[in-house]
Amino acid sequence: MSSVTNTGTLKKYLSKDKTLRASVLKMTELLEDVRIMQGTSPTSTVAVGRLLAGALLLASQLKDEQAMTVQVSGRGDIKKIFAHAQYDGLCRAYISERLAPMSVKNNQFSLAPLVGGGVLSVSLLVPGVKVPRQSQLEIVSGEIGEDLAHYLSQSSQIPCLLSLAVKIGHEGMVTAAGGVLVELMPGHTEELVASIERKQKTALPLSDLIEEKYDFAKLLENSIGPIEVKEIEERQVQWHCSCTKEKAGVSIQMLGGEDMRDMIQKNEWVNVDCEMCGRVYSFSPNEITILYKDSGSAQIH
Repeated sequence: MSSVTNTGTLKKYLSKDKTLRASVLKMTELLEDVRIMQGTSPTSTVAVGRLLAGALLLASQLKDEQAMTVQVSGRGDIKKIFAHAQYDGLCRAYISERLAPMSVKNNQFSLAPLVGGGVLSVSLLVPGVKVPRQSQLEIVSGEIGEDLAHYLSQSSQIPCLLSLAVKIGHEGMVTAAGGVLVELMPGHTEELVASIERKQKTALPLSDLIEEKYDFAKLLENSIGPIEVKEIEERQVQWHCSCTKEKAGVSIQMLGGEDMRDMIQKNEWVNVDCEMCGRVYSFSPNEITILYKDSGSAQIH
């Protein structure tokens, strides 16, 4: 089984007058590991990469120990894209359709035709609070970047700029992955907004700059222009799957009594694959019997 061993890097910036904050992410090698591990097609890799990059950028502005999950529930060929990101940079993601077909518009991958509308769900997980704070919005684009930017504008009511980049090269390999998030804080001027809007008209494709190994400051400058900012934090981005055999056992119990009785009758080992990391958990006939009895579905005679 392949694993995700490479990491990414995220840097945070703040303008001198504190009216602009930004996060810049590079995770090319990490996403390439995910592609190999999950066996995704180029389009599916782009979908997972965009949502994971977006979740990491949004989570970078959370408070200590907080985390968030983001899910795209599509009505088209792509039914589900999921990403989880923590404040400290730990993350995971997957797509239900790992072999989504090619979808290209103007020489770029276009997810909108495959997502086909639907719902964007965002959950904020706060330590000590049992019920996550949840938001659901209708998908406005299907390209993910625009949908996450729409969520930000609705939830925080502050102007923002979100650029997500995933570039696929020879044989489906990831040659660039990352993103830039810019948020304008209270007290910002209309002049600042106009300056960033002007820069956006001449900004180069972010994926090309990441592929060409531009440094973080240059990636940010490409988005906002020569605004004076200082780096305030750097953190490592790392894949982390929380799967366990106990959780895999719970998924078997959720199948219900009839399916579990069928497994017991067949007297065969049962394998459960983790959607995130591909790890396989094997259960013996005796373990299935114990799960069946513990589930409360066992028939009493």
